[in-house]
Amino acid sequence: MKKLYFAVLVGLGIVNIASAQDATFGGLEKAMDPGTYQRAGLQKLTSGERAVLDEFVKNYVMAKQKDAAAVAAAQAVDRAVKERRVSPPEVIESRIVGPYKGYGLRTIFRLANGQSWQPTNSEIVTISPIESPNVAIYRDMFGYKMFIEGASIVRVKRVH
Repeated sequence: MKKLYFAVLVGLGIVNIASAQDATFGGLEKAMDPGTYQRAGLQKLTSGERAVLDEFVKNYVMAKQKDAAAVAAAQAVDRAVKERRVSPPEVIESRIVGPYKGYGLRTIFRLANGQSWQPTNSEIVTISPIESPNVAIYRDMFGYKMFIEGASIVRVKRVH
């Protein structure tokens, strides 16, 4: 029950951060001081071009905040598990940062939630690159397995 309560609180925190950012961004013209806006030459853009730029900046910032919130949530869960306040999650969901091209003896999978995992077998697997695939890590009786969307399942161990 504690684990469920903790997960709900973390989830609500992530949603609140994303919705707060969406509600507060009024565009670059309002976010910048007039001098900076002028020096950047943004007044020369059409209203349509400014709208596209504003939407890009808003989405970029929201994505960065969402990633930061996911890292903070993972760190909070790790700290709670380490302090034995909750048990580890049954499934960890995240995505690989950057392209996935396969794995080998020295591969480290760096995830968007801040965790790093390494294959435990000695196989060398190469595939066509997949950009930032989603992953799900789950525990079985022999350790952990990572399901990589669009690729395969790899037995892994956590390195950070």
